[in-house]
Amino acid sequence: MKKTLILLITSIALLNPATANVMGQNTDQLPPGCEEISGTEQLTIEAGTEHAEQFPSKMYTYSDRKLNFEPCTKLEVTFINNDSIRHQWMVHGLPEQTYGKMGMFMLETTSGKEKGTFILPSEDESLLIHCGVPQHTQKGMKAQLTVGNGDGDIPNVPGHTGPIDGYSYDQESAVPMGMVVGITMLLLGASMIAIMEKRTEK
Repeated sequence: MKKTLILLITSIALLNPATANVMGQNTDQLPPGCEEISGTEQLTIEAGTEHAEQFPSKMYTYSDRKLNFEPCTKLEVTFINNDSIRHQWMVHGLPEQTYGKMGMFMLETTSGKEKGTFILPSEDESLLIHCGVPQHTQKGMKAQLTVGNGDGDIPNVPGHTGPIDGYSYDQESAVPMGMVVGITMLLLGASMIAIMEKRTEK
């Protein structure tokens, strides 16, 4: 259900003609377990093809792909898109009590700059950052935000972590397709059962 909501929100964002968006802005609401803001940090992230030149198999990525901050830190983020196509800096896994069921903070812009603020969780976690535009994650737009000591590494972060158990482009891109196939099969099965029941009644 959560993945479906993420796909729906991403699709709506992609159809939005606006050139910049912020989602999950939070300047003062403390996540569960945070008694106060531990500090305020300013972060500038660039996105574009130029940052992927050192990775022959990637098309574009972020200027910083592995970040580390203390729990309950307020992050004031400036996201700069150096390309002429839309990119996102999307953080997943934030507390639902503070950031809603999506648990997400996102900056999005096309060939420009966008700013936003959010507050990190109180516990040690490793949060996924990526671009939700179709295929951009697989093409290199993936990063890790480590809160405190983190709780493990995110796979396939360019220049930092490798694949897990042969994790590949095909496997990563096939996750949404697997959901579509599963739903389609369920609908077909339900339709066949309904048809058979009607024939039995006759």
